[in-house]
Amino acid sequence: MFKIKKKAEKPKRTVLYNIVEDYSEFDAPGNVTVCAMTEAEDVSAHAKILSESYDVPHETMTALLTEGGMYVYPQIGGILTRGLFACRIASAGQGPKQTWRKTLSA
Repeated sequence: MFKIKKKAEKPKRTVLYNIVEDYSEFDAPGNVTVCAMTEAEDVSAHAKILSESYDVPHETMTALLTEGGMYVYPQIGGILTRGLFACRIASAGQGPKQTWRKTLSA
């Protein structure tokens, strides 16, 4: 007789967003990417990944993902470089959580 072994289920990757739209081609001179999440969220993992990816302090990113709000990047150097990272959370938990990242440079 043969024993049939079940495959061990691998843990699923963290879902960051399941709706991503890139408006870079349509919104010159800056780049705009809009993301929305409709799945359950692991806030600590999500904040860690986004803070490292977008160079936003981890505590600030955690606050943005839990309370909503906006982070304006500081101006660095003599060239005008500004941008923001914003998170909108629908009231009463209806609708998806949405984030935007907008960068401008001249």
